[in-house]
Amino acid sequence: MKAINVTAYGDINDVVTIVETPKPEVKSGTLLIQVGAASINPLDNLIRAGYMKEMIPMSFPYVMGSDGAGTVVEVGAGVEGFSVGDEVFFRPDFSEAATFANFQRVSVDSVALKPVSLSVLASAALPQVALTAYQALLAGGKIEGSKVLIHGGAGGVGSLAIQLAKVLGAKEIITTAESEFESRLRSYGADTVIDFRSQDFSELVSDVDITIDTIGGQVQEKSIGIAKHGGSVITLVGAMFEELAAEKGVALELLFHHANGQHLKWIAEQVDAGNLSVQIDTTYAISSVYDVYAALSYVEQGKARGKVVLDMSDF
Repeated sequence: MKAINVTAYGDINDVVTIVETPKPEVKSGTLLIQVGAASINPLDNLIRAGYMKEMIPMSFPYVMGSDGAGTVVEVGAGVEGFSVGDEVFFRPDFSEAATFANFQRVSVDSVALKPVSLSVLASAALPQVALTAYQALLAGGKIEGSKVLIHGGAGGVGSLAIQLAKVLGAKEIITTAESEFESRLRSYGADTVIDFRSQDFSELVSDVDITIDTIGGQVQEKSIGIAKHGGSVITLVGAMFEELAAEKGVALELLFHHANGQHLKWIAEQVDAGNLSVQIDTTYAISSVYDVYAALSYVEQGKARGKVVLDMSDF
């Protein structure tokens, strides 16, 4: 099969290549999936560039990609609930994630039937960002009746966190984002949209029960300052102000999402119920390594306003 490989830590054009590699063999408790589409997450570029090597050390060469969607082509022994031909979406464990390839072997605990209402391409955009948003909200404590602050509401995780906070019964949802996204974010369920370019959220908001921090730095520090005593700040970028949080009586937690097929199943149900949608910025049809370079560079440069998806159907 063909796969998109990384040969060493480094720049995209220097270390990313397309190779022929053996197709994974299905094992007990796993599915073999023909990948129809995969999404690019910022984490993919961070790992490739070496910024995550202390937390996620890689052995070279490795196949890129952390989530995707496709069709089940083989079912391992002991697997129930899936059949050949099922269309699924998945976020494998880091130990098995290699979604930028023709085929991906996935533990049955890391996969779910894709939303009926979405195509394979659209479904591929969901797993990692949706799991991150959902698990961050759960880590924050009781959502129902709470005041929730979500930084970076226009981003992949932030936009889904707004929608999921609404589903889970948040009393008030506040987000920070550029003003041009206000209409869309209000349609997702945000009650207040603060333009971080011209407004200081810490002067406008107080007594927050749960904060989802996608930014870090001063944003995290200020979020702790306006959190309710006994509230929580869930950060996706590193806990930087533990002492301040302890002084304020605020729980500060770094969240690193994990594979969870049951969570994906619930997310698919929310999509099909009309409670959750994903914003896709661009789709790249992958036929050569230059398509890969273009897609990875687009994400690395921060140009995307939504998910970037690789169409692997003709790869």
